[in-house]
Parts: sequence; C-alpha cells; structure tokens
Amino acid sequence: MRILMESSWQSSEVLFHTMQSMAAACLMKSFPELGCVAVRERNLALQGFDNGYASSHDPSDLELEKFTATQDTLRNWVPDSKTAVTFRFFKSAVEYWELLLSFFIETCSTTVDSPSFIGPPQPCGNLPHPFTGISDDTMSLLARVGRLIHDHRRKKASSGFISEELFDSFRKDIRQARQVERRLLAYKRPKISEMVDPEDPRTTLAHLSKLDEAYICSGLLQLYRVFPDLLSDRYNPWNAVDLYDAPPPCKRPTETERNAWLTSLAMYTLDLLRDIPFESRTRCVQPFIFVAVAGELRVGTQAVLSMDADNEEARFHGNDAIRIATARNFITARLSAYRDVLPLRKVMNISELVHHTWAALDSGKKNVYWLDVCVDKRLSTLFG
Repeated sequence: MRILMESSWQSSEVLFHTMQSMAAACLMKSFPELGCVAVRERNLALQGFDNGYASSHDPSDLELEKFTATQDTLRNWVPDSKTAVTFRFFKSAVEYWELLLSFFIETCSTTVDSPSFIGPPQPCGNLPHPFTGISDDTMSLLARVGRLIHDHRRKKASSGFISEELFDSFRKDIRQARQVERRLLAYKRPKISEMVDPEDPRTTLAHLSKLDEAYICSGLLQLYRVFPDLLSDRYNPWNAVDLYDAPPPCKRPTETERNAWLTSLAMYTLDLLRDIPFESRTRCVQPFIFVAVAGELRVGTQAVLSMDADNEEARFHGNDAIRIATARNFITARLSAYRDVLPLRKVMNISELVHHTWAALDSGKKNVYWLDVCVDKRLSTLFG
C-alpha cells in the first residue's frame, strides 16, 4: 500500500487530496489552524473518493454505508487469474474493517471463498497481511468474537424478564463462544520464514508475528470477560506456557481469581507490544489491542493497601500494583505519542475511552467492560 501511494500520489487527484487531508488532520495538535485545511482537502477528495476516511475527522463516523457498499462490491467481484492477488488483498482489508465494526454494529461476515487458480502458490490464511499486519484467519476469528459479543450484549441490555426463549438464546451464545475459543486456542504463531515481507525497514516480520498473537490474546480476553464460564472451565493459576494448551482445571475460581488471571493475560498481551518499537508501522493497528487490554488492568484494594506492608505476601500484592501502574503508563505514553502521527481526534477519543474505563475500575465498580463504557460515553470509533 505504501509503495502504491508513493508511486501514484502525484498522478491521482484523489490520492493527492487524501494525503493532504490526512497529513493536516495529524498535525492539528501543533497547528490547530490546519483543521480548516483538513476539511477542505477532504471535500476535494470526496468528489472522487466518496467519503472513504471520514472517521479521521469525525471519530464517531463509522462509515457504515461505505462499508456496506464495499462489502457488496466484494461479493459481486468475480476475479480471474490476473486479478486474484488484488482480490485477496482487497478482501483482507475489508475483513479488517469488519473486525473493527463488529463490536459496535450488527455486521454480516465478509468472508468470500477465494477461487482457485492455476499458478504459483498463494500465501496461506495464517500469514499476516502486509497492509493490516495480521493474518486472515486471525481477522476472521476476531470479527466473529465481535459479532458474538455485540449480539449477546444487545440481547442482555434489552431483556426485561427472562423468558425460556431468551435463556435458550444465551445458552446458544455460550456454545458459540466455546467454538470460537477452541479455534483461538488452536492458534500457532506464523513462522517468520513463511511470511510475506512488507519491505518496510521500520516493520520487521517479527513485529507482524507478535502483533498477530496480540490480536489472538485480545480475542481470548473478550471471550473470557463476557463469558466467564469459559475461563472457569479451564482455570489454573496463570502460566503463560499453558495459555493455548491448558491442563485440566484445578478448581472453580472465585471472581477475584478470574480477574487476576485476566489481568495476567492482559499483561502478557501488552508485553508482546512492548517488544514492537514505536517506529514500527504496525502502530496504526495497535489501538484496538490497547483498548482491549486496558479494561483488565485493575488494581485490587488489597494491592494498594499492601504498598507499605512488611510481610512477603503483602509485598507481592504491592509489586502487582506497581506492574499494573507501569502498564497503564505504557499505554498512556503510546497513545499520547500517537497524537503526533495518527489522526488527532480519533486518538483523543480512544485515550478518553481508556481513561474512563480505568476510572470505572478504580471506583470499585464490578463487571466493568470497555464496550459498555464506550457505549455509555458515546465514544464509539474505528480503533484502527
């Protein structure tokens, strides 16, 4: 995509004005007067581009009509051997768009069977896409997680008295969640030797591999938070080695134990991103992970009270509080730095959501979930 932009921006009016508008949107923090330039350039690009990047200027604009139209275009596309690679590239980009939308709206799967052609072998579905940074299989799984959670939360929010029909529907949701969990747990990190190199000196194949696993972990975080029985059925004290191949459960965990396990998974996920330098181009697809992880960085009351204690157990809880504070600072620092390189208003929206989520956790409120905070505060946006 970057190579395409570099070779075409001077000959394409749409690309020229799009890049001007996006650049102005990113510079608005330092030069607020560029807001007018961003809007003007966007309007010029719209004449030929038809509103393809509105969320950079209005974070709440999820561009649903554009998404639906793009899905229809994809379904009606009949690729031949010459356009097969382009079709797969476009299809994966649309599936990533669907992933970002799936937690907020009712979406239909973009999955379209790619036709078979005679010719050289094509990249496998478990290899990171050079534009989104994650594999097709991962995108498909995360979009399924999003659709399942959106539908389940919608039914739960609108339910009054529990009927047998609603109860059966909830049981069906849990069965579907177990199916998705099994697929997530079957994950194998892509082999770097088999991955397609994006030919970007700032983005190594190792970055893409770690990002792909971070998305898988984010999917597990969502399932185990919304469907706690799944975690209870596999519960053992946290051990990263057993994440994808859990031994038989040792006990039925308490709510505190479940929360601690999810916090450990969140920290593990965050460590994957720590290994990716800020300069990596994968930064544009990391915000979703930061939001998903932030919702599990809770500091227990016991940890706070133990900061000044002398005994070994108390020091353990105190160290845990320090680790969580450090993790929160890392997310805050990354999001703050993103304001200089990504669309300002969208990054501010994401940062506000993260801090509202932490405020809810710190207030002692139970069953805090970032998606509920997002809806309550009207902060829905595309986290990518």
